[in-house]
Amino acid sequence: MRSPGQFSYVEKDGQLEIDPNSAVGIWLAFNKGIRTGQAARRFACCRCGCGHAFFGEKGIDGQKTAWRLKKVRFLAEQGFEL
Repeated sequence: MRSPGQFSYVEKDGQLEIDPNSAVGIWLAFNKGIRTGQAARRFACCRCGCGHAFFGEKGIDGQKTAWRLKKVRFLAEQGFEL
């Protein structure tokens, strides 16, 4: 899976929203139905030479390099293990 499939934004009316079809968007929708605690969530933030882009570094699937730090901060604020 490409990194944008794991966590991507979509621009709507000049605002960034989490793509509901990305893994993070799916997790957020799933987690709304959990009554006690939160579902386990973990991201490995690594770069490999296998052509993957860290959350859109290379502009893959419309993602922008400028959004990478915002994505990492969001994950940390939501309690994701990074």
